[in-house]
Amino acid sequence: MDGEAHRGALEAGGRTIAVLAGGLSKIYPPEHAGLALEIIKTGAIVSEAAVLQAPLPGMFPARNRIISGMSKAIILVEAAEKSGALVTAVHASEQGRPVLAVPGSVESSASGGTNSLIRKGAILIRDVDDVLQELKDWAPSFTQKLLPGISAEVTPPSVPENLDEAETKIWQALANSECNMDELIRTSGQNAGVVAGKLLGMEMKRIIKRLPGSRFTIC
Repeated sequence: MDGEAHRGALEAGGRTIAVLAGGLSKIYPPEHAGLALEIIKTGAIVSEAAVLQAPLPGMFPARNRIISGMSKAIILVEAAEKSGALVTAVHASEQGRPVLAVPGSVESSASGGTNSLIRKGAILIRDVDDVLQELKDWAPSFTQKLLPGISAEVTPPSVPENLDEAETKIWQALANSECNMDELIRTSGQNAGVVAGKLLGMEMKRIIKRLPGSRFTIC
């Protein structure tokens, strides 16, 4: 399934990123070596493991948190009740990422996990239009071209009043995208203590809110 997702992206002229459980020299499964070469022409292959590290069973669930963290949303097409894909869904939920799932036959064990996720609140996906509908706030101009009826007009939020210079920099960074504390420290140019204090104060004033995975966004 992973390989087909990468191939589909490449065939559509898109870019894709593959996250390995093992090191960059250990493509797994080995028959995906050719696919890996195609991916790096326009995308990337990444790993947190040492270059020569062979993939071990316990490394795949850990790898999944990187996949969900790098994604705007997670789509599960098929997953059994104890599938490793469900680990990715858990990570995505903790990181504040939308979880989308394709329903399957109730008689198919391969759809037990996805059907269970939908029962628990995952977004049901029937076709590509449903996916585009969920992505419209992320890429409005792109989705409008593919899905008529979605407005591409997005009114930029206004900076709240009575913010000091450091708070304004933090708010502007969060208005562009979700950030964690390290990213906000770099953006604002303030030290960790100052940023932590500003975040707490802005959170108490309901100017920003904390997301799963210790990330922040504007209210």
